[in-house]
Amino acid sequence: MVDPKKLLKQLKSYERFKLLTKAIQMVALSQLSGLKTKIASRQYALSTIIPFYDTSAYSDKDANYLVLSITVDKSCCGPHNGNILKASKALIEELKEKNKNIKLAAIGRKAKFFFKKYYRSFQVLNIFNLDKEPLSLFTSLILMEKLINYTFDRFYIIFNRFYSAFTQKVSYYDVCSFSFFFNNIVTRAKD
Repeated sequence: MVDPKKLLKQLKSYERFKLLTKAIQMVALSQLSGLKTKIASRQYALSTIIPFYDTSAYSDKDANYLVLSITVDKSCCGPHNGNILKASKALIEELKEKNKNIKLAAIGRKAKFFFKKYYRSFQVLNIFNLDKEPLSLFTSLILMEKLINYTFDRFYIIFNRFYSAFTQKVSYYDVCSFSFFFNNIVTRAKD
């Protein structure tokens, strides 16, 4: 026969556990709203600084590539970072098959250690602790100045675009160098 006191005690422990999970969920949702604003400001900062151009007109003359992978240093972002690193690896392998000159830059410790393990010879720049303060225009300018010091014909930025708490998709920004942009404008103007 089942003891009613044990059942009542177990029921109370389940109720306490339910209250605890609700409290954790509320804390997580409040942190998520702060994260949404941070991510939105980072995407805005990236989109205002980088001049985008239709890259379908690239020829086979582009030989130098700079690949920037942006990962997150939080402990619970395994799948988030995994998708970025998987996309980075696929791009790098494709560029290696075409015998392109590749330089790798990493934002975040996860990308740094991934590139150090698999592509050490291509690694040129590692940046971390960007999540300690909000991303500003000044910080973005400093990052872009560091990246522009490397010569490249094409510059790939790989990151996870945030749509909702359950939906993030890997996105690529393909940016041409200023010399290619200028030469293409001049060529089109002559035609």
